[in-house]
Amino acid sequence: MRRNATRGWVALSMLWSCTRAALIWRVFGSHGTNGFGYLIVDLATTVPYAIYSARAAFAWFDRSPTFLRNLVISGVCFIAPDIYVVATARHVPLAIWVGFGTVVALMAILAVKFAREK
Repeated sequence: MRRNATRGWVALSMLWSCTRAALIWRVFGSHGTNGFGYLIVDLATTVPYAIYSARAAFAWFDRSPTFLRNLVISGVCFIAPDIYVVATARHVPLAIWVGFGTVVALMAILAVKFAREK
């Protein structure tokens, strides 16, 4: 069951990754962020993120000592694409940064909520 749940989470994460890359390309492309570069970074970190976030959720449920390690690895993978945007974007209006920050914060909150529930 856990293997199937993890595979499903990887698939959903990959779908979201492609959707997010299209949005980033559209919003930040004219501000210096290469959409294809973002897609590469996002896809490269999505699979480890999905695997380790699923492991963190299962470790939390099992009260396993591997929870924190899995959570840290998934957290690093989760923010890596956003760091790419921050590092490459230039002359971005404040309203776009506020919207971007809000979306990143919302996704982080949902990830933590998911981990707690599982």
